[in-house]
Amino acid sequence: MDRVISSYSPSLRALVHGRRQREAAAGHSHALLIDVEHTENHPHLPQARAEIKVVSEICESMAIRPVSVGQSKQDMLSGLRNCKIFHFAGHGYTNGDDPSKSHLCLSNTSDPLTVGDILKLNLHEASPFLAYPSACSTGRVQDDKFVDESIHLIGAFQLAGFRHVIGTLWKVRDKHYVDVARVTYEAI
Repeated sequence: MDRVISSYSPSLRALVHGRRQREAAAGHSHALLIDVEHTENHPHLPQARAEIKVVSEICESMAIRPVSVGQSKQDMLSGLRNCKIFHFAGHGYTNGDDPSKSHLCLSNTSDPLTVGDILKLNLHEASPFLAYPSACSTGRVQDDKFVDESIHLIGAFQLAGFRHVIGTLWKVRDKHYVDVARVTYEAI
């Protein structure tokens, strides 16, 4: 199998909303690229930097300027407000008790980027093209009582205003992320 098209929408409302969104006429043309190779109490991700390098090169070939900001939550929230593409290479965490506290792990582990933080963004006017949280379990819901709610990182980026979101439902080995990102961006 050399071609696969997968699609997932957390709800019919999200699907209809996504189809109605149009690219902003004067939209930003840069990609916010973040790699968090080292996170306290998590395994080292030696391929995170290589993944961002591959994505950066492909973005440049598409006339999308790659930018990076600091790895703090505030830096990332500021960058998310002005990007066309957001790509994060690092760890994700799913909180089974409170899905709104599921998050992308940052260098400062005491202040991660949570589902709740992302949901507070209002990016609908800018209508950014793609959020790609390249981290484990970004679409995972641990407790069955929350399955219908779609409270996870993928859903948060979509509800914040990103037209397309790519994520994972389970753990993936670090070495595979670079190739998956390359193939994905080359197909855009």
